[in-house]
Amino acid sequence: MPAGCRGPAANGQSSATPLSDFQSWDEVDVSARAARILDIAWVSQGRFSSGYPNSAAYLSGLDFKLSAGSHFEFAPFYYYAAFETTIGKKGHFQVPSLP
Repeated sequence: MPAGCRGPAANGQSSATPLSDFQSWDEVDVSARAARILDIAWVSQGRFSSGYPNSAAYLSGLDFKLSAGSHFEFAPFYYYAAFETTIGKKGHFQVPSLP
């Protein structure tokens, strides 16, 4: 039986009701060309329904795209995220990347 579904009803009919998680993960992206070889984007994402727990509450960060010639791009980024677990623990972390 799939996880999150109930078993057969007492009258023999199946009543599979999936447990749903209704949340709104809205995202705003703002990008700009800073130079001929550099694009910068700000990304921000947030959860607007606190009635259903999830491991992440919001995320914000920067994406950079550096062009080196016509066939190579270097794309470092940095994100900051905050979270709250289903048992009420809160925290935050950073995700830097320099590929």
